[in-house]
Amino acid sequence: MAVFLALLGLFGGLGYRVSHLQELSFHPNDQLEFANATISFAATYDPFLDPFYWFTGNGHINGTFSVIYVPTSDNPSEFGGPYWGEKPEDHYDYYTTQMSSWAFLPNLSVLLFVTILIEVAKVRALYLALFLGIMGFYVDVAVGALVGFAVGLVFICFIMFKAPKDNVLSRFWDSLWR
Repeated sequence: MAVFLALLGLFGGLGYRVSHLQELSFHPNDQLEFANATISFAATYDPFLDPFYWFTGNGHINGTFSVIYVPTSDNPSEFGGPYWGEKPEDHYDYYTTQMSSWAFLPNLSVLLFVTILIEVAKVRALYLALFLGIMGFYVDVAVGALVGFAVGLVFICFIMFKAPKDNVLSRFWDSLWR
């Protein structure tokens, strides 16, 4: 579950929302096949898919960053250097991938810890609240994530205390609870 959640965090709109991205400088080194780039970047990360960002105070990031850009392919000519793309827009996918995955392993570690806690407590229904929080982020960024999570917790409590004990929903609930 931790690996699945960490991978979901890499999808734009689901794991993060970019509100601003601009390339400020791009200095290629054709001999060593990399470029130094400076970008202005602003994004908000899903607190349930990227908890490490929020724990370190970077849930909403806004600033100027230096990145090392590696070309996506080589120039087709015999002696040509790497192909960098014609304009800054060609680099944007690389930049967003770089900025959304810089803390992949710490996020995976936190999500693994959360998954272990849920499994040890034997309350798998908490995954429902987590997924509703993820969907809430998709609809309305960080506030939506918290609202979705709260709705999930209320739904879990309702089923736990109010649902009849002899229907399909309660049997499904019992299977999640164990």
